[in-house]
Amino acid sequence: MKFFVLKIFERVRVWTLHWAHTPHMAVALFLIAFFEASVFPIPPDILMIAILMVGAERWWWYAGITSLGSVLGAMLGYAIGWGFYHMIGARIVEIYHLQQTISFIGTKFGANVFLTVFAAAFTPIPFKVITIAAGLF
Repeated sequence: MKFFVLKIFERVRVWTLHWAHTPHMAVALFLIAFFEASVFPIPPDILMIAILMVGAERWWWYAGITSLGSVLGAMLGYAIGWGFYHMIGARIVEIYHLQQTISFIGTKFGANVFLTVFAAAFTPIPFKVITIAAGLF
């Protein structure tokens, strides 16, 4: 098991360093941020750190790309919860074993939507659950 985890870390490291040194690094960063907010389990922080190590003078550009991707991805997550939960959203929740979390968030949304979304930024609950639940409830 230890070697399996080390292999995964090595593959992520190689992948990250590859994308941090290509002309398409901004596109990769945008896409990771976009899909992380709705379906993808890996946050864009790993790639962003590598990119900033290569070109830190453009940090504002990469932060903006990441923010835009994340906001648009959150809109996709909301749309999945709002209109496509039974086709797509339920499967995403099932893949990550988050059925109980969705139920819990549904009760919290009923109490206070703003506080629930605000608190989610400081918890280990994946944000994709919040975006999908926002559309669902």
